[in-house]
Amino acid sequence: MSPAHFEYRPIDQSAAQIRVLTLRPGSSDDPISCTLTHHRLQHETNYEAISYCWGNPNRDHLIYIGTISLRVTKSAHDALRHLRLKDRSRRIWIDAICINQADRNERNHQVQLMAQIYKGASRVLAWLGPASSGSDKAMKLVKSVSAKSVAKPAIEVWHAVQALGDLMKRPFWSRTWILQEMICPEKPPLIGCGTQWVDWDTWASASPLSLGSELEDILNPKASILGGQTVEAYSEALEVFSGINYQRGLTSGLHQHQGITDLIRLLTLSMNSKCSDIRDHVFAILGMMHNDSTIPADIQPPKPDYNKRVRRVYTEMAKFAIESDKTLLILSLRTH
Repeated sequence: MSPAHFEYRPIDQSAAQIRVLTLRPGSSDDPISCTLTHHRLQHETNYEAISYCWGNPNRDHLIYIGTISLRVTKSAHDALRHLRLKDRSRRIWIDAICINQADRNERNHQVQLMAQIYKGASRVLAWLGPASSGSDKAMKLVKSVSAKSVAKPAIEVWHAVQALGDLMKRPFWSRTWILQEMICPEKPPLIGCGTQWVDWDTWASASPLSLGSELEDILNPKASILGGQTVEAYSEALEVFSGINYQRGLTSGLHQHQGITDLIRLLTLSMNSKCSDIRDHVFAILGMMHNDSTIPADIQPPKPDYNKRVRRVYTEMAKFAIESDKTLLILSLRTH
């Protein structure tokens, strides 16, 4: 007799329900044991939301929902194994498991809620992946570089550049969905690699964004030593960090919304990122449009729907931008 495999119980889409995974305690080598429960998003629900890179889509690892097995990707399995606590349970929202990926209608519904899911989380955990050679040292160096330091010793900056280079090259940073996952949370997300964690503000203080001219001085004369890939990784990271920090400033009220300019900035970041479905370049930012006070109340952004063809998705996005700002600036944006 073949073992039973987990079957999802439908969520109530009219009630804006989500699933929350309770990760039971265990040691690193124990099978991953969980429960899945349904909750209304509007109600007080305590959970942490995971941001991570899906990687290989093959579902060749097992976790257990109660006593029933569920096949998951290696990246999801690795994330749960590293996030599991030894002495107590942990409540988590992770898209690959909390959404029935085989149900397109449910995916459409849940993607529409994603911005609210990440905003409503007690904390967003941005997990870069398992530790690798030098990654623990890199994370410790991140913690040691002070955001308030005006004159950093050249050797400190040099080591930070080298150590962070490998982390910057991880595919996590080039993901389309990182924009929504890092911008929407009210609290600074936690950035983790292996078992080492720092918050977003600490990470940003040790990033190219804060190193500024010191980084520029180092990259130009020593690019041949760092290697072209590391230099490119820092250049791309600078764009991502700048965009996310600016958008987080909009969310917190530090900056004022600038209508179509903000939308084009977000779309540009999204178009330059990577995703497996090019419709996600649009879908990944739609949830953030609802908080833009410059958009007239009677004009609503289109809803994510994976039943729509690519051409329709991009056409609806352009129409929304034109109607909300009464300009054609959106047409100047280059797409793939």
